[in-house]
Order: sequence, then structure tokens, then C-alpha cells
Amino acid sequence: MNRKLKRAPFFILFGIAAAFIVGSLVMVLWNAIIPAVFHLGTVTLLQAVGILVLTRILFGGFRGKARHCRNNRPGMMEKWEKKHAEDTASINETVRQYTANWQMRYSPDSAL
Repeated sequence: MNRKLKRAPFFILFGIAAAFIVGSLVMVLWNAIIPAVFHLGTVTLLQAVGILVLTRILFGGFRGKARHCRNNRPGMMEKWEKKHAEDTASINETVRQYTANWQMRYSPDSAL
């Protein structure tokens, strides 16, 4: 039997347990804060898990980050490194000019 098939029930149970653990955390926090601040009702465990799923759909999606990351396109890492080197050189030149200007203005010789 394939190793992935042997581990599948474990990951399914782990996912369900994690959803209910995080859901219970959301439920406790919601019931402790939201009714007192916004005068809304309390939520049950299943409603808290539903809130988690809803926020994941609205704000996160269900795809992994690597699939829709634009930096994974071919050549993007080289472009980024080149841009980073140009920015670093520009920053270093600006700092050098500022330091030279400051030293010229505030050197002990200029006070005489």
C-alpha cells in the first residue's frame, strides 16, 4: 500500500481535530469579547468553525501560497536580486553623500 494512502486517515483526523481546537479558541474569544463590546449574541462551536471557514474563503482562499506567488515565475528571483543590488547601491550612495555633507558642515575646521 502506498505511504500516502496509509497516512491519509491520520491527516484527515488531524485536520478535523485542529479545526475544532481552533474553533473552540475562536468560540471562547468571541464569547468573551464580542457580546460585551458589540452587544451581539454568543456562538456555538460549529458556528465558530463556520466563521473560520468563512474568513478563510473571504480572505485567504484554499490554494497554497506557492501556487499563486508571483515570485515563482522563471527569472523572477534573478530580477529581484538585481533590483535589490541596485537599490542597495542607491541607498549606500545616498548615505555616503549625506555623511560627506554632514561632515563638511559640522567639522571642527568649519567653526573657525
